[in-house]
Amino acid sequence: MTGPWWQWNLTAGPEATDNGDGSWTFNFNPAPTEDMEYLLVVDGIMENLVGSNLASQNWDCTPVTDYETYANREWAVGSGDVSGIYYGTCEDCSTLVIYGCMNEAAANYNPLATQDDGSCIIPTMLPLTFESSSVEFTDFDGGNSTVVPNPYSSDINSSSNVVEHVRNGGQFWAGTYISVEPIDFSNGSVINMKVYAPSADIPVLLKIEQSSTGVNTELTMNTTVANAWEVLSYDFGSQPSDLYDRVVVIFNMGVVGDGSAMSTYYFDDIQFATGPISGCTDSQAINYNPDASVDDGQCYYNVSSLKITVNPCMDVDSVRLTGPFWGWNILEGPEASKNSDGTWSFTFDPAPSENMEYLLVVDGVMEDMVAAGSESGDWSCTPVSDYFSYANRLWEVGSGVIQGGVLTYSDVTGVYYGSCIGCGNDFNLDESINQSLVYPNPVADKFRLNTNVSSLFIYDIYGKQVKSVNNPADEIDISSLSDGVYMIQLVDENSQNSIIKILKK
Repeated sequence: MTGPWWQWNLTAGPEATDNGDGSWTFNFNPAPTEDMEYLLVVDGIMENLVGSNLASQNWDCTPVTDYETYANREWAVGSGDVSGIYYGTCEDCSTLVIYGCMNEAAANYNPLATQDDGSCIIPTMLPLTFESSSVEFTDFDGGNSTVVPNPYSSDINSSSNVVEHVRNGGQFWAGTYISVEPIDFSNGSVINMKVYAPSADIPVLLKIEQSSTGVNTELTMNTTVANAWEVLSYDFGSQPSDLYDRVVVIFNMGVVGDGSAMSTYYFDDIQFATGPISGCTDSQAINYNPDASVDDGQCYYNVSSLKITVNPCMDVDSVRLTGPFWGWNILEGPEASKNSDGTWSFTFDPAPSENMEYLLVVDGVMEDMVAAGSESGDWSCTPVSDYFSYANRLWEVGSGVIQGGVLTYSDVTGVYYGSCIGCGNDFNLDESINQSLVYPNPVADKFRLNTNVSSLFIYDIYGKQVKSVNNPADEIDISSLSDGVYMIQLVDENSQNSIIKILKK
């Protein structure tokens, strides 16, 4: 039996003794001191008395019930020995009807059932083709998925039905997931998915995870065409079989959808790649695919340099990179050269042969892109992120232009210190700025003013005001601010402004 005392666990309750005549007996010695709610479990199947009681209109043996969703037996203190209990019914065996799923292919098949109750759950397995309505989606945080007739049938995807996925508000990680039977990776590692997007270069995340523990692995591929079906391939490498039972799809991670046509996507045919795998089979090429069995003629080789130009959004003394290549040491990464327009450039010759995850370091302060993304809602420049504890930039091998089998990298521009969207303030940092108005600089906790002002305002590098003081004293306490670069605006009694950059560390 099972019940509340055993948290309704089918194997935790007491086991009866076979009497030899077909009946079974539970012995409690001493008897329970409290009323005992329970149900019977036969060969691992817990009885469901709602269905049989509805059929017979006899609820006498199930006093604990709402007559719709549950009907439980109860032994009351002082009621003595109990007999005449029949599994699955309040009547006797001659009238016994056991309701349950009678489809052997169902996940909840009940071999003891004598009448099907329509509860069969047919497991969803790869491949997912969406040609029937049996696939159930669980949308989250602004995603909305519906099976619809294929609106853009083509040679690549001529399926009758596809999934329309609209992202409208919610969170920048809005998406959907499908519960499936545990995925068997014993015969392959590459999962293909057909997608249709309104523009090229849209990131499409495919995640496989275990629903009970949250253990997961995810890959992101970008679309290469606009308004056309294409096949994206995700190579999950060596994965255990029978672990992952959930497939998650997220389009355009990092951007909140608005419900428009530009936030409407389609996907179809999530399945393991079959037959020969095409790709570059030359191990010397930078896009070598060790799983490829047929060369696709698209091998390319990195013989070019790479230039990354950064706008620090202020007048600074040094700009560096840091990242896994340099153990995240803010002093070990390469140092940029200053350009005449106030930007700074890193030159890699030759370009890196591996993807390069990185962050910028300005005047010894590493940018905080988690704060920047949380403030602006834009995470587009930090694809390596959990959106809570880290958000890192990424340069990817193969992101250039192929010409004659040679990959040529274009200069990377539009990189702003501490931001994905550009400089967050309009302060004019020219030669008229008098850095001697505050000291010391850099500052630890407090700085002093070397002038009389009526108001003082402090802004972070995103242009957000973090402190203001009217009629400030000579000494200003900024110990509550995080380390980093700040702009101080001083306003005198004639409403004249002075702007000073300080470094708190």
